[in-house]
Amino acid sequence: MRKGLLSLGLSASGPLALRLGAILMGVGLWAGGAARAVEPPPAAKAPAKTFEAEESAGLTYYEGPGAHAVRHQLDVFRPKGAKDRPVVLLAPGGAWMLGSKELYSDVAKCLAQHGVVVVVPNYRLWPGVRHPGHAQDVARALAWTCKNVTKYGGSPEQIFLCGHSAGGHLVALLATDESYLKAEGVSPKVVKGVIPVCGVFRIGEFPVGFVVDSPVGTLDLRAMVNPFGIIFGSDPEGQKKASPLSHVRPGLPPFLIVNADYDLRPLPKMSEDFCAALKKCHCGVRQLKVASRNHESVIFDATEASDPLIRAILEFIEENTPKGATARRGGS
Repeated sequence: MRKGLLSLGLSASGPLALRLGAILMGVGLWAGGAARAVEPPPAAKAPAKTFEAEESAGLTYYEGPGAHAVRHQLDVFRPKGAKDRPVVLLAPGGAWMLGSKELYSDVAKCLAQHGVVVVVPNYRLWPGVRHPGHAQDVARALAWTCKNVTKYGGSPEQIFLCGHSAGGHLVALLATDESYLKAEGVSPKVVKGVIPVCGVFRIGEFPVGFVVDSPVGTLDLRAMVNPFGIIFGSDPEGQKKASPLSHVRPGLPPFLIVNADYDLRPLPKMSEDFCAALKKCHCGVRQLKVASRNHESVIFDATEASDPLIRAILEFIEENTPKGATARRGGS
């Protein structure tokens, strides 16, 4: 069954206004544009060996002040019997207001079947917390991963960050603004690569236009809106600090930036800007646009090794692990 922001909005617990707000932000304000022809990515070789995926669910990663019984838990998916495997920490999406780790079980199991240990954390959501609480929680989940992943067959020397939508924003922010990891005693050098899927790289206002035809003429409405204000506030400096684009600099880990063919309207342009900034700083970066997918299906339909997103993730990991790195930190 396909999962996504719309289904989350209809089924998630909480006030009706919260659910409608996320739907409006994800569907109304960011309606996708026209279809575009996109060439499929080159096929990557599927791993020769597959594994049985094992799951350890509901593990607590933070027990300090303000700890939450559910939001500070994570699930680990691992290839049975494997050791020293690459690790992906996968941050869920949901507009910083909705979502949970369980929605990403299928893609996590698929990666585990192909030799990757996948850690999927929950993090606190609005209105219980505003920025920077979400980023602090994902940093805490990474700190837990560094300390514990060997118990689950993972290598702390091969950790990659991946996130979908709001989760894409959070992993990109952790990789570019070192303060979050350093606050948790984690060296930024532990991150060997970053994979934002339909991520948000700039917080602030965006132009929105609506054209309505009627018997008496055409009504053209245009406005600047800030769909993130409820999460990040209205202070321009605060928004800038929360934007991964503001922290790009030389020496960052390599990035694989993924968008869907029918993505939410501002995101492809943000990805292009983020990619350009990384290239300007001589950081390793690749882009992938997945054909015939939207903001949700790009990851929720990624359940087979033949899927373009799964292929790209496995290839990116292979390129940036010790056995065959071709895009080292700070490379071109």
